[in-house]
Amino acid sequence: MILSSMYNMLLEAIKTFKNESFKVFELIPQLLFESLNEEIKIFMDKCTQGVFYDHFLEFDSFKNLTRDNVKEIMMEVLFSRNHYEKYGKKIIPYKENKNRFKSKYPGIYEIIECLKTKKHSSLAIALIRRELSFY
Repeated sequence: MILSSMYNMLLEAIKTFKNESFKVFELIPQLLFESLNEEIKIFMDKCTQGVFYDHFLEFDSFKNLTRDNVKEIMMEVLFSRNHYEKYGKKIIPYKENKNRFKSKYPGIYEIIECLKTKKHSSLAIALIRRELSFY
């Protein structure tokens, strides 16, 4: 259900971005936006076919992982902070796993990061609200 909600939110965000009314999406380069349509289509297809987690296992950077590992990676990507400061250093939590996801869905990754820019819990709250609207 979360992936379905995520897909719908991304679609709405893309529509909003096209209208240039949502400022955070100005951070996304135009070239990235042009390739986003295909990425969204693949994302949607995998979600609606129920194979979203499974298709990651086909990629080299996901070898030796299980479907459950991929689910954990998605939770890290969606719900962790983009970064934080510690002793004056910028720390990116779950950096390796975020890079794995980003290598397959760079545009969607950037949107996720933009949605979490001001407050990382914003995306989680929006997804929960979206999911609750189905009931």
